[in-house]
Amino acid sequence: DGMLPDDVERQLMAAWDEHADAVVDVLRTLGPVEHWSAQARHATAQLERAVAGARTARHSWEAIGRSLGVSRQAAWERYRHLEPEPASA
Repeated sequence: DGMLPDDVERQLMAAWDEHADAVVDVLRTLGPVEHWSAQARHATAQLERAVAGARTARHSWEAIGRSLGVSRQAAWERYRHLEPEPASA
């Protein structure tokens, strides 16, 4: 007749409930991680654009480091890849 025995149906429902709770738990705990990771990537991109702009405006690594709260050396090591190309003569 296509009907499941009551005990099998109860077991399946219990397994489903347990699985659904695990999925909800993952979404609840990893959702914020995913959100803040995306925010951090966006902030990093914005910061890199700002540092590149400061270097284009000829601000020193010392001034940039001070603005970042790090040493000149730390700023240079972290962001030197953003250095504008030297103007060709």
